Amino acid sequence: MPFSRHSFILFVFAGLIGLIAPIAQPVTAQSDPIQMQLITDVTGSVFVYFPSLPASHYEIRWQWNEPPTDEAEWQSLHPFSGAYYRYVTSPPDTGNPVCQHHTFYAELRDLSGDIITLSTPFTIDKEVDVLINVLWPEQAMNGYTNQDSLVVQVIDQQDCSGLQRGRLSIGGMSHNLVITPPDQTAPLYAYQIPLQEGEMRVQFFIQDKMRNTSLQDFTLVRDVTPPTLANTRAAIQSMDQPAQLTITGQFSDVYAPLPWAIEWQFLNSDGAAIGDPVFHTLNAEEVRSTESAFLTTDGIPFQINVSVGAIPDQAAALHVKLFDRAGNSQAIAPVQFATFAQTYNLYIPLIDR
Repeated sequence: MPFSRHSFILFVFAGLIGLIAPIAQPVTAQSDPIQMQLITDVTGSVFVYFPSLPASHYEIRWQWNEPPTDEAEWQSLHPFSGAYYRYVTSPPDTGNPVCQHHTFYAELRDLSGDIITLSTPFTIDKEVDVLINVLWPEQAMNGYTNQDSLVVQVIDQQDCSGLQRGRLSIGGMSHNLVITPPDQTAPLYAYQIPLQEGEMRVQFFIQDKMRNTSLQDFTLVRDVTPPTLANTRAAIQSMDQPAQLTITGQFSDVYAPLPWAIEWQFLNSDGAAIGDPVFHTLNAEEVRSTESAFLTTDGIPFQINVSVGAIPDQAAALHVKLFDRAGNSQAIAPVQFATFAQTYNLYIPLIDR
């Protein structure tokens, strides 16, 4: 007797049922121990599966999203390794290509005519919907760090089946991800980074309950060594408002050709800070490489021209730090503000003798 397509698929599933079971969607009737599962096979067809049906002849009729009516035809169940199954019609297409929610209703009738009613939800979920936020160090470029851990938020944005698990790999070091449900505030979690410096691969692997997967990856650079500065000179080119700071020198860093950012702090004559320090990311117009008479082994010659805003009246100097891409910094000698002697004309009135 020739095998039908569905019979052949069931023989294939005899060896794969353990792999398929996690995506089955079981239900147990409130008043009956009969379990019903819906399983999608490798072709996308759906069959209903009863792993523990009592040894009795049953017929089944079904309908999607509402109980079957009397017009629904009774059909026989097929035995399979001590269980029973039947291929059923696919659920109606709701038009959503990513996520669809349905309910499968079934009635079982035994030889005596008794009918058992069962139902189970059935979800069609075709992709992972997850939001991954990486919190980079405040003074570093995205993709660079000088920390010992990577701070991450993973938020489940599934409105379909929901996320099941996630793994984070950083340079070969693996972590289980903490996933926050969509209706909760997502905390920040720190995951350890290999302590060596250099480039490393970061991979986020996410799987939802329907076994859809998402893989996101990028390159992370860990750098804990401050840049080297040589032959630096700095001056305020204009005391007008806003004041312009010019810095020249040589910059050496393994992972950046030029300074990434600058921080300045006004100081009074006693060396005390005036206000808060200002951190500023340099753009292409504010920092550039230049020619220099110094040896290039000391670093790449550079020039910075940046506005430092209004100079406070009590300011006597400017403390400056330059940063590499990972947030490591190196200070230069404080910029002293020049003081100018003022000339006063003294008028003495003539007194008639």
